[in-house]
Order: sequence, then C-alpha cells, then structure tokens
Amino acid sequence: MSIGFFIKRNGLLINPQFYQLLSRYNLIDYDTILNYEKNQVIKSTKKKRTIYKLHLLSEDPPHSFYLKHYKAPTLKDLIKSFLQLEKPKTALVELNNIIMFHFLGIPTSIPVMAGIKRGFLYWGDSLLLTEALLGTVPVDRFIKEKYTPPIDLKGLIQKRRLIYKIAELTRKMHNEGICHRDLYLCHILIIEKDSRDIDLFIMDLHRVFRPRWKRIRWIVKDLASLYYSSPREAITNTDYIRFLKHYFGTEKLTKTHKELIKKIIKKEKKIRAHDIKRLSR
Repeated sequence: MSIGFFIKRNGLLINPQFYQLLSRYNLIDYDTILNYEKNQVIKSTKKKRTIYKLHLLSEDPPHSFYLKHYKAPTLKDLIKSFLQLEKPKTALVELNNIIMFHFLGIPTSIPVMAGIKRGFLYWGDSLLLTEALLGTVPVDRFIKEKYTPPIDLKGLIQKRRLIYKIAELTRKMHNEGICHRDLYLCHILIIEKDSRDIDLFIMDLHRVFRPRWKRIRWIVKDLASLYYSSPREAITNTDYIRFLKHYFGTEKLTKTHKELIKKIIKKEKKIRAHDIKRLSR
C-alpha cells in the first residue's frame, strides 16, 4: 500500500485509505479511539507507552490494528531531547519515521492515524494507529521455532537466506544514514510466503534517527542488538560472521571490519550485562 497525503479531522492525521472504515465505527476522535471498548492491552510501560490491539471483526475481511498511546513527555524527557538535539518522543515522531521508511523503500507498518494533545510546554499525550501485519511473527521466534537443530539441508539453506535478507535490510537502512537504536530481532517481523519467499518489516520506529555525529557508535549498537537478540540455540557465531560479511558486502573481512566486529562484541556484552541487571531488580 502506498503512503500519500494524510487528511486532518478533529485534530487527527488520518490515512484517507482508512477514513471511511474508521468513520463507520466513529473512531475519528482522539478520546473515542483511545477509550474504544474493544481495545486489548498488549504491552504497557506506565511512564512511557501503552500498546493496544484493536479488532474490527464485523468487517469482511476483519481488520486489526495496533494503537500506541504515548504518555506526555516529562520535564526530564524534554531536557534530554533538547540536549540530544532531538524532538521529544511522541506519536508524530514515529509517524514521520514510518513515512520516511516507506519513502525510502524500507518495509515497515502501514500508518493509519496519529494525533497529539497539547500539554505542558506544547507536547502532551499522543497516539499512533497502525494496521496489523497479518500472518507475521517476530524474527527471533521464527528462527527459534524453525531452525533450532536438528535441521536438514533445506532448513539450513532457508536459514542462510534469511540471514542474508536481514543483512541486506540492515545495510540499506544504514546506507540511508538511519540508525534504529532498538534493532532487536523481536522488532523485525517476518511473513513466509513459501519456502523460498519471505518478507521482512522493521517495526518500532520511535527511536529511529539520522545521527549527526558518532554515527559508527550507533551502527555498532544496531549490529550488537541483532547479535544479542539472536537465539543462540539456532544462530551460531559462524552464522553471525556470515551475516556481517553479507552486510559489509565482502567475502573476506579486512582489518577495519575486524576492528568493528570487536566493538560489536564489546557492545553486545554491555547490552547483555545491562539486561541481566535490569531483570534482577
């Protein structure tokens, strides 16, 4: 689906391809859609965001959406954003990132609606509605279920094809000057059309940015996040080196590549240590 202009209704930006559908359910008002009785909580971080799943089952075919509700940025959030020369994290920032990905040909979710309530120092609560990508699953789960040994030759070939496709997608994003900052495999969705054809989608774009300086640092973080989130029972170190060679576009790693890999491994250990500490609280 192509992404064109959005229309503005009741303070909301709405994808015109979904306007009639949402109108039938009176879901073109900020408070109405946020308090829709069929919203199902999927994930909640009390201070930041709540994610709901919304089903319109009476439609033929049924439609499903994800609704992300951003809490208003705190004064601490605003100061942090100011020091990093970034806009505060709101639904409109993620909407712009989604549109940018579509413009660049990087597959991601379909934006349906976004809006913001003005609050303290201009920024308040905000929401983003995206269409659910039916039939997709997170890549980390897919790998664990499909490629945990023992696997046959066909499975091995399919796993390598997936590794190459993830490498190509990551390289394309980085070549456009974009870093994700949360590039874990759970934030990449996959749909398997058949044994030889898969589609990938990069999700959760609220932290995406184009770094003005220290770009290598953020590239290393993305690559380390992919490494950290790879299921160890299915992805070997050889698999990851194969991924990096394809990402770099080379058959033989140079000294520069090897120095970068050392940084990736070091960063992966820091991510792992941070997660262990966080989970032990």
